[in-house]
Order: sequence, then C-alpha cells, then structure tokens
Amino acid sequence: MIEFRPLVLSKEKIESLWKDFSQFSQVFDDVVPKTFEVFQQTLMHPYNAFDEFVEDGVTVGMASAMGIRPGVDAVIHLTMFDRRLRGRELVFLMALGDFMVRYKLRRVTAFISDDNPMAQKLARRIGFVHEGTMRAGMKRGGKFWDTQMFGMLIEELADALKAHAAGPASVAETNGHKPAEEGPPLEPTPAEPGGVR
Repeated sequence: MIEFRPLVLSKEKIESLWKDFSQFSQVFDDVVPKTFEVFQQTLMHPYNAFDEFVEDGVTVGMASAMGIRPGVDAVIHLTMFDRRLRGRELVFLMALGDFMVRYKLRRVTAFISDDNPMAQKLARRIGFVHEGTMRAGMKRGGKFWDTQMFGMLIEELADALKAHAAGPASVAETNGHKPAEEGPPLEPTPAEPGGVR
C-alpha cells in the first residue's frame, strides 16, 4: 500500500532524493539547470511544498505544490520513481486534496507538454479539466513543445475522490485522512520523472 506524508528535509534526505531524481536526464525542462544546488533550492523554497509517497517504508515518489498562492492556487507535479502511475489515482488525489486543504487553495494547475501524452491521459483520468494550450511552452531536449494546461477546482477534486474511492484496492490511512481505495498517477516519459507537471 502506498501512503503519503509531508516531506521532512535533512541533508541525508535531500541527497537521497537527488540520487532518485538523477536517474532522469532532465527534471523539469531545459531552462532549469539540473544541479544539486538548484534541486536543493527548489525543495527549500518557501512557496513550494512537498509530500513523499512511501511504500513499505521506502520513498517511491513525490508530490509537489509549487508557486503556492495561498487561498488561490498552486502548480502541481507528481513523480513516481518506478514510472508506474496506473492504479495509484486515489492516493494522488488524496495528496492533491492535502495541499488544497493545507493552503486553502481554490484550484490546482498542471502544465504537461505534448511529449508526455501519458501524463495528459492521467490528468484527464483523475478529473483535471483541459483549459488551454501554451504554444512552445516548454523546452526539452533542445526542442520546444506545446504545453497543455489542466486545472482542477476543489469541488471537482471532491467529485473525483468519490469516484475513485469506489475502486478495488484500499489505500493506507494517511495524514489523518481515512482513504478508501488505491488509484494510479500520471505517466512519465522516458526522459523525465513520471507525473503531472
């Protein structure tokens, strides 16, 4: 069973996460330098928040809310180190809900480039609504990609949680939530961590 919990940072934890993220050729896009220093600054930025996904005591992925505007919105990223997303939807939704409640967010936003169609499918599957296209909105591998913007309002999250709670597997109780069932996360491309960006 996968559960999620707020990420507690220590020197050892940051180094361990850097090792996990280093298996990918890029972390977000070509504009963000892939260095340990930038990674550490991102983790410690006051407007970013992170939860870790844990299975059998091992960190298997992360959820982040970045550029948080309390009371309004945040940009969401989901990353699974094993690149497996399907079957984990409910725990992803619960992590999103945790961010929304913690920061009183009206909505969350995901930006997913066209070189990551699996993540776009996952976004739709868990209840995100397509809200537009940013032409040449992301640069990866030296190439510009159109980027799709997806959004989810808090009431849409509540509907998605109800729908996915009827799923087959149960999820461990996390963060004081009484979860129902397990669901899948957003799919990655071979070049970077799986998830919604």
